[in-house]
Order: sequence, then structure tokens, then C-alpha cells
Amino acid sequence: MAKQPAKGRKTPAKPKKTTDEAPAPAESVVASGPVVDAIPAEVYPKAAEPAEKPAPTPPPVQEPKPAPIAETSQPASPAPAKQTGFLPLALGGLVAGVIGFAVATFTAPQPDDSLANRLASQATAISSLQDQIANRTDPDLSGIEAALDDL
Repeated sequence: MAKQPAKGRKTPAKPKKTTDEAPAPAESVVASGPVVDAIPAEVYPKAAEPAEKPAPTPPPVQEPKPAPIAETSQPASPAPAKQTGFLPLALGGLVAGVIGFAVATFTAPQPDDSLANRLASQATAISSLQDQIANRTDPDLSGIEAALDDL
């Protein structure tokens, strides 16, 4: 952050640059000879000669200037600036809050019970399968076990 000059002290004026002085040439600039065009003149298109001279244009007509308007004795006073208070701002904020609350309340999504219904139906299916497994009787494998023992 730049410091500000102390009160009572004036900053020195910057010297003005004069345009009378020509800028010093750069040291890297070397004087060169004339430039020769490597493209022959036959390549350039020839300028078309106008067949007729255009008619001279008449000088433009100057419009008369309107007379200046006389100044009034009273200078125009600027319109007083309107000052807004806190009340319009507070009422605007209150209205915006009410509108936001109403939109959020009336456009709330309806609850989706389809997931809960699917979970309940799957739970009943699982419990019925568990009951079937618990009530199942084991098959009689004594004949197969005896055949294996004989081997």
C-alpha cells in the first residue's frame, strides 16, 4: 500500500516531457541502402485508367445554425435525491421470504411408498422360504452309505 504524503506537505511536480525533442535513435539501427523490389513490374496488375472524368460535385450546402437559447436568470437546481429508508427494504425481504416459503410448501414432492412396499413384499417372501427350509425332511441315504461302505 502506498503511503500518502503528510498534510501540509506538497508532492514535487513531475517534469513535463516536451515533444520538441526527437527521440534518440536506437543503437541497433543501421543505415541501409535503397530496397530493390525482387518482383518484376509485369507481375503487378496495371491500374485501370478512368474513361471519363467524374463530374465535379457541388459544394455542400451549409445549414443555418439555430440561434442560441438565452440563459435564464435562475440556474436549474438539481432534483433532490430520494432517500430510501429501512422499511421498504424490510418489507421487500419479508415478501420474498413468504413467497419462498409458499413455493417450498406447495411444491414439496409427494412421499414415494413404492420402495417400502417392495421391501415388505421381499421380507414376506424371505420368511416363507426360511419356513420351507426349516420344515424340510432329510432324505433317507442309508442305502447309498451302505453301498459306499461295501466298496
